[in-house]
Amino acid sequence: MIAFFVRNAGGHIWGLLWLRPSANLEIWAEELYLIWEASEAEEWIDRVDWIPF
Repeated sequence: MIAFFVRNAGGHIWGLLWLRPSANLEIWAEELYLIWEASEAEEWIDRVDWIPF
């Protein structure tokens, strides 16, 4: 799936976050809010990570 995003985005992606099914909506929302507050969009170029970390 990552290859699909890279191929269709001209070789780069603006970050891809995978959600762990063991977490609930509250944890996902808190993690997304933390990412939004503590980082810049440019930090997520070509980065793939899991929520929760």
